[in-house]
Amino acid sequence: MPTTKLDTALGTSQRTLLDSSTLIAYHQPAERAHMLARHLLDRISRNADPLVGFYSMTSAAELLVRPIRTGTAELSFMHDFLTRFPNLHGLVMDVHVAQPAATLRATASI
Repeated sequence: MPTTKLDTALGTSQRTLLDSSTLIAYHQPAERAHMLARHLLDRISRNADPLVGFYSMTSAAELLVRPIRTGTAELSFMHDFLTRFPNLHGLVMDVHVAQPAATLRATASI
């Protein structure tokens, strides 16, 4: 079962950084990764689970584009998700955070 593999990979981690594709998959049931994204965010939302989620402001901007184009209700829904989902937090990023992140990506081939 893929969720078991995800939980095994997370191990005892207490923090995870969610990328745009994970957050989009959570909201799109037709996405191939939807089940895993839903499982991950379900874990994050539970106060009994020590796992806390984070996302970058770049991901927030990407998630807001379509709702801005679509209309007020969709924008309100996504804004609420980004600001009120339990145990999910946006990270402010500046060049002092961006450079180590880029270095990690460049050296880890991700």
